[in-house]
Amino acid sequence: FGAGTPDSAYLSYRYTGGTASGSVPFSIPASLSAGTYELRLFLNYSGTHVSISGPITVQGVTLTASPSATSPGGSVTATWSGIGTPAAGDWIGLFGAGTPDSAYLSYRYTGGTASGSVPFSIPASLSAGTYELRLFPNYSGSHIAASGPITVP
Repeated sequence: FGAGTPDSAYLSYRYTGGTASGSVPFSIPASLSAGTYELRLFLNYSGTHVSISGPITVQGVTLTASPSATSPGGSVTATWSGIGTPAAGDWIGLFGAGTPDSAYLSYRYTGGTASGSVPFSIPASLSAGTYELRLFPNYSGSHIAASGPITVP
């Protein structure tokens, strides 16, 4: 739950297995924005919680490109951090600014790490304009972070 949201506004859930005490792993969804969240305990399918965890701070996923300007055929360094559940299928794509997530111009995989950096080649055939890098979790088609603009003169 987002901190302070109504009990009907859950973002993810797990069952306890019906035991009086215990623990379960709880994966933080990759799509969560940076912010403060909490876990709530509900008894027997009730709609009102009986306990709340301390706050959980999600820092969010970041992606940067450096330098912010390069020529066609040049290179930028893509640097990311904060991937909560890294996977081998996490990838970074190059996009024209404002284009849909399906319109990548080139891509490369992150190597499945929560944070890191890789060189990213800018295609020599690219026209002058504004571009950006976008980070996608595990072969998905919806990005979870985007870099600032990359200018190609």
